Amino acid sequence: MIRSPARIVAIPAGLILMATTLLTALAPANATAQEFRAPTDWVARPERFVEMPPGWHLTAGRGVILYNPLATADGRFEVESEGFLFDPKGVDGRYGLILGGRELDSDAPRYVAFEIGTKGDFAVREVEAYESTDLLAGTRSAILPWMGEDATVKNILGFEAGDATVRFLVNGEIIAELPRSKVDPDGIVGLRIDAGLNTHITTLNITTDAGTRRWAPEPPKQK
Repeated sequence: MIRSPARIVAIPAGLILMATTLLTALAPANATAQEFRAPTDWVARPERFVEMPPGWHLTAGRGVILYNPLATADGRFEVESEGFLFDPKGVDGRYGLILGGRELDSDAPRYVAFEIGTKGDFAVREVEAYESTDLLAGTRSAILPWMGEDATVKNILGFEAGDATVRFLVNGEIIAELPRSKVDPDGIVGLRIDAGLNTHITTLNITTDAGTRRWAPEPPKQK
């Protein structure tokens, strides 16, 4: 049963759940569509999304940020997220991570987005009160692009927040680096998906000196 807990923010143009061969393989054998549900304590602005262990599945009808207010990090930390991206069917959009999120439930949210595009491009941009400023952009061979009709591709995004710099990684390769003062990474960590993209995010891990916290839902352990 798909349900929306009270803490999920939902604006019309809801999520479309996609049934694909890959998703069937990723989901546990005993999972059914009726068991998918909106993630507890996660906020989607402006749309809903659903748990499909491992991870979440969503199709953004408009650009959307997804976050749990408790998924925060400061100081030295690392984030890694594995995602499967399906055929965008002509949509030239981006998906990725957000860091340094603050006041995300207000009319003046602040975060930095690290996103990859359909053609192997990327951008790092700061968003304050819905005004976006590019900090860095380009194209890197480490980013696997979507290729051809019904294409499916996996990319692993991440960043490393150090004492003086923040490094941005795709598939284990550093593709960009910015001064920490420019990024201001302390705050909420989450996801951002552009309009029309169909994705399955299987992991979102935050690693600090205290260890690694896995925020994506996982399949039930086999008995």
